[in-house]
Amino acid sequence: MECVLKDIVEALPPGWQRPEQTGASIRYFENVYSTANFQEQAPILQEPIILGGQEVGCIKVSDTSLGIEAEPTAVFIPEERQLLKSISNLLTNFLEWRHLEVLGRQLQSAPDSSRQTDASTESIEAMVKRTLLGLSHELRNPLTVITTDLDLLREELESGVKDEVISEIQQAVSRISSLVADLMLFLRAESGVDKPALEVVNLSDFVRTTVARFRSETDTAVVLQVSEGEARTMEVELNRKTTGRILHDLMRNGVLYSKCDEVVVAVYPGENKTAVVSVRDEGCGIDETHQEKLFEQFYRPDPGRDRFSGGAGLGLPLARALARSQNSDLHLVSELGKGTEVQLIMARHD
Repeated sequence: MECVLKDIVEALPPGWQRPEQTGASIRYFENVYSTANFQEQAPILQEPIILGGQEVGCIKVSDTSLGIEAEPTAVFIPEERQLLKSISNLLTNFLEWRHLEVLGRQLQSAPDSSRQTDASTESIEAMVKRTLLGLSHELRNPLTVITTDLDLLREELESGVKDEVISEIQQAVSRISSLVADLMLFLRAESGVDKPALEVVNLSDFVRTTVARFRSETDTAVVLQVSEGEARTMEVELNRKTTGRILHDLMRNGVLYSKCDEVVVAVYPGENKTAVVSVRDEGCGIDETHQEKLFEQFYRPDPGRDRFSGGAGLGLPLARALARSQNSDLHLVSELGKGTEVQLIMARHD
């Protein structure tokens, strides 16, 4: 880790307007790595380093070309500010990756009693390796975009073109950040490392609130169906944040692939004292041979499409892992040409 941070610090100054007058520094927890010409008193650009939602350090660039008392706005151009923000995001992603790697080693070495799961050491190790292999493939495209766009920023580009390039970098960095965050969440849920706190709630009330929030945030058509009788009184144990994330992702994908731009969310009693929330679309449907494979990380029935993936093939695998982490499950029913229904099945508490 120390060598990596030192290499990043040394590589920063050549990317700025005046590399001879530019210094760089990275603080990571209590450790500080700086180039020889970094000056804390000089005009400085600074971006935080975030890990686990908390600031654990920062990355700084100093420039002495206009003197140590010059205003940063007079020294640094907007493109340099955007570039430092992108570098900070990439560094954050790298540190999250390191955390992911440590988590993988812990999962492989942890005793069975601490896992709270039936998975064997071999299956946990295979899951981690499969996930890392899939992620390396998914990262290839956004990293290529970033590399190409950073090269373009070094050229003399018109203002409008520069804005477009910077926007592409930000989108690619955002995709990487989201992908890494989802993978961390998936591995923790799948392995049993994290068990969400559960509470007893009225299911139809919870779903009604979740659907209303989704409608307001996305301005999309979602039809809610809750039949009369016990469907309105069923109680289940769930984690609000986890279940909200599952339903949000299912509704988002349903709206995206429905032919009529509408999905139906239904709440009804299931078999064997269960309660079901289903999300149904009227899209193209999925061939039976692909249906169970959709719960594998990074699997796509059609390489040209991003079905249930959010762009990376993690949608259904993550949703099922989250469901199982709170003693629920996910089931898919689909027919070609007619659409798909995904059912979140929970044990009733009432």
